[in-house]
Amino acid sequence: MVCLRLTYRLAVLFAIMLLPSALNAAVFDPKLDFETLTTAHFEIHFPTALKPTAERLATIAENTHQALSPKLDWTPWGKTQVVVVDTTDSANGITNLLPYNHILLYLTPPRANSTFFNYDDYLTMLFIHEYTHVLHLDAYNGIVTPFRWLLGKIVVPNAASPGWVREGWATYQESDETGYGRANSTFTDMVLRTDLLDGQFLPIDRADGVHPHWPGASTQYLYGAAFWKWLIATYGADTVTHFFDIHRSSMYLFAVDTHARKAFGKSFKKLWKEWEAALAQDVAAQKSRLEALTPSTPFITDKQASYFTWAPNGNAWATATASKPASSCGKARTSCKSPPVRYFATATAGPPS
Repeated sequence: MVCLRLTYRLAVLFAIMLLPSALNAAVFDPKLDFETLTTAHFEIHFPTALKPTAERLATIAENTHQALSPKLDWTPWGKTQVVVVDTTDSANGITNLLPYNHILLYLTPPRANSTFFNYDDYLTMLFIHEYTHVLHLDAYNGIVTPFRWLLGKIVVPNAASPGWVREGWATYQESDETGYGRANSTFTDMVLRTDLLDGQFLPIDRADGVHPHWPGASTQYLYGAAFWKWLIATYGADTVTHFFDIHRSSMYLFAVDTHARKAFGKSFKKLWKEWEAALAQDVAAQKSRLEALTPSTPFITDKQASYFTWAPNGNAWATATASKPASSCGKARTSCKSPPVRYFATATAGPPS
């Protein structure tokens, strides 16, 4: 009886352990036929229809490994598993280390209004970002080594670092390797510049984006990447590499400030304020130059004006606004007709004064 009860409990525990894998598998259409393409460092799994893309990704993946592995000083054990699908309208990628290193890539490119629209080859940029996570988070050294051998991949010191470290570092690498990316984006420049000019530059304790303030969840990517870019430009790539080596070799998992002091001689809190001051100086100089070159005078005072356009000769402009009067039907809306939509336009015969 005791054996049966123990067997039952073990079976339930085993089923619970398998549940996440089953749920993850349910993400994909069961009618899809998957194939696998094997390279020196990756196994790429893909629906048959995506074979040309998977073959191109195989080259991208190996080139990325050759570039990033020595740069980040880490070579993962075994082959990284990569799944390529086109089953969503969202542009995204996901990296996990448990139970093994695996990356999920959604092929849908970003929309024009996305924060990561600044790319040349989206598949390359996406893979660089996700593989940076593998190389960064999987790395360990020093006193951590015996614990990793004993307990396995649940010992990941870098995974305990803040989001602006993890996502900011991957976003910086996507930018440094491609020349595009969010760290090189005018959108990121605009966000930081506007926050400074509005006196709303986010402190480091809000850099993870877990707050309702603009730019929300994108903070860890935009602020984080820009911060790492400044750190490398100011203190050098070797100093940044030294920080990551200290952090991945320590059992003080959340002590990023302690490790920053050893590498930079200052805490990240002080470095963040130093970065903010440097940015503020650059933005103030830029603002002064632009105001001197292009003084602005508003010439449209109608807050409802929209669809602004210049005449072909440049001597006139026009706006058009659609408006819909309020309904007077009261609550019995089903028994009355909506009023017609009125369109009107305003124009001037000369340039604005």
